[in-house]
Amino acid sequence: MIRARSIARRKGGAISKPHILRDEGGFTHLTEENKLPDDRIAVIRIPVLGDNYTYLLVRGEAAVAVDPGDPGSVLGFLETRGLRLAAVLCTHHHSDHTGGNRALKASTGCGVYGPDDPRIPGLDHPLAEGKQVGIGGDGTFAVQIIAVPGHTRTHVAYRLSAPAVLFSGDCLFPGGCGRVVEGSYAEMFDSLRRLSALPDHIAVLGGHEYTEENLGFALSVEPGSARVAERRRKMAALLKTGEPPPGGVIVEERETNPFLRSDDPLLKRALGMEGASAVEVFTALRKKKDMFVW
Repeated sequence: MIRARSIARRKGGAISKPHILRDEGGFTHLTEENKLPDDRIAVIRIPVLGDNYTYLLVRGEAAVAVDPGDPGSVLGFLETRGLRLAAVLCTHHHSDHTGGNRALKASTGCGVYGPDDPRIPGLDHPLAEGKQVGIGGDGTFAVQIIAVPGHTRTHVAYRLSAPAVLFSGDCLFPGGCGRVVEGSYAEMFDSLRRLSALPDHIAVLGGHEYTEENLGFALSVEPGSARVAERRRKMAALLKTGEPPPGGVIVEERETNPFLRSDDPLLKRALGMEGASAVEVFTALRKKKDMFVW
């Protein structure tokens, strides 16, 4: 979802340089001199529109763009690297995730994949939940579709096995979760539980860069959490080195993301909600985050 502060950041802002996934959730800057691997799928992250992320899956000369809010950033990367765009993959219909669909389709002839929602521009390959689909003509990019309603009614996430990554859109972020816009709090709670049950090592690649804010909120509701404080310390130290912000990893989210811990007695005690259900705690947390000033 586009926030007012994101719109303000866009004015006069240059497109940031891309990052490449190097390990479980970690990224490093990608320069024109860096070669992409030929024997496996590379995951490229491009900051766009202030705090959005577009991702590119690249293998050989083929690429798939995930949530292309800005077509220019994708086309520029394709041209620089001599790549062919095989497909666009969208997690939900909001314009900061789909704004590049029509221009990319017109420029490259690629297909547009996403949840079955007419609000997604250019959609010609609607996807069903629970399926594993080969994207990109020859099926080079195999993704599993996971329905995660809450932020929007038709929101989905995409899981890859190799590399082990989850494109979670605006459902799950490192250290946080998306706003409940069209769905219910119970739906969002259930969606996050589904993602939390994924294997420990899967990297969480969200649609926005909110990690510092999310960890700040987590400490505001649970100031005694040593795990959250350590995660925040490590991120601050990493950013001081000039490296880009990391993603998350499922096991780390389970331990430090308050929205995945709404049944944790320690968090309930910190909120004064010892007798509440996990859904009630999640709802209270999400409403507090909506009002949180960072």
